Amino acid sequence: MAEKGAAAVDRALSIVSALGDARRPLSLSETAAATRLYKSTALRLLASLIRAGFVTQDGDGRYRLGSSIYRLASAYEHSAAVADEVRPALQRIVDETGESAGFFTREGNERLCIVRVDSPNPLRHHIEVGVPRPLHLGAAGRVLTLFEKGAGEAKHRDFAALPLVVLGTDVPDIASVAVPLFGLSGRTLGAISVSGPLSRFDRSSVAKIKLLLQDVASAMTDRLGGDSDVFSWPRRRSKRKTYPAKSKRL
Repeated sequence: MAEKGAAAVDRALSIVSALGDARRPLSLSETAAATRLYKSTALRLLASLIRAGFVTQDGDGRYRLGSSIYRLASAYEHSAAVADEVRPALQRIVDETGESAGFFTREGNERLCIVRVDSPNPLRHHIEVGVPRPLHLGAAGRVLTLFEKGAGEAKHRDFAALPLVVLGTDVPDIASVAVPLFGLSGRTLGAISVSGPLSRFDRSSVAKIKLLLQDVASAMTDRLGGDSDVFSWPRRRSKRKTYPAKSKRL
């Protein structure tokens, strides 16, 4: 019985995955084809998923993900799991740039670093995890302010400013570069920031960090339930953009 139960769970989860991957309602035939299940088996499992709220059936008989999925997704966004997902990306940033990297969220008029990986360099920028910081300071704070209402409410010029760079203007001798991460329905989950001594953020270093953050932001947004298409990174912009000294945005 245990094996049969496990098999039923696997099959039910395959239906949930198929409906999520399709990004549109599916008919019974389409659902069965996508999961390689008999129609009778798919229909029985769909009935159970509907009762649990994981699937809903439209008026035309097609199936799509239900409200329980979105409640779970919302809970996931606000859990420590987000920090666990982001940490490997921060480690990659530190490994490739040699600078400190952190993930910040907004709390009212402040920002909190909820996970951070420090630079291995003796001279580095360090911010304690969980300690409130002013929202108006640093690239992360500015990103959280720009995208406080999510990707859907942001203007084109806000995305054009990304990755956002602050060079020694908010905190003397400290430079930072940041991008937002988006979750379900374009909700802003937080901002990833790279920071360090201003002396190490020359033209070449900043260009490398910006390209890396573009890649990380796109990959993590998709991984956390968002849509990386909101960025639509115009690679040619970074090639044509001039690099003014101590500009707040590049």
